[in-house]
Amino acid sequence: MIRTLFVFFMTFFFLNECYSQGLTGTWEGMMEDGEKIQVNIKMKKNELCGYTWDYAVRDPGSYCKAVFKGWYDAEQKMWMLMGTSFMENSGGHILMLIRLWHTDGMPKNTLTGTVESKSGSLSLLNMGGGTDRVPVKKT
Repeated sequence: MIRTLFVFFMTFFFLNECYSQGLTGTWEGMMEDGEKIQVNIKMKKNELCGYTWDYAVRDPGSYCKAVFKGWYDAEQKMWMLMGTSFMENSGGHILMLIRLWHTDGMPKNTLTGTVESKSGSLSLLNMGGGTDRVPVKKT
């Protein structure tokens, strides 16, 4: 019994680590409001770090790059990325909270996500506080 539990937990840990290591890299998607988003992730143990870059497709001069810190929320089964500071900001952009998760049936190189203001009060996807989902693909 103990050996079975040990094998189960080691297998779970190994699979989780393998998939998590697959998060390191560049992920891209298109938000509903016409902004392209790029999330550049580096994973270290159970923490994520990196930066986001987003810009309005209709106005590439409207863009920002922001540093984030991140972690895995086991209860919600998703990765949380919280903007901490701007590297560049052409004006009018705000720090974001991004939630990412793998949806059953989707390829491993595709995650589903939501993007909100850091306070959670304003959705950047439709400016109406909705919960639209953005697929991001690893490039």
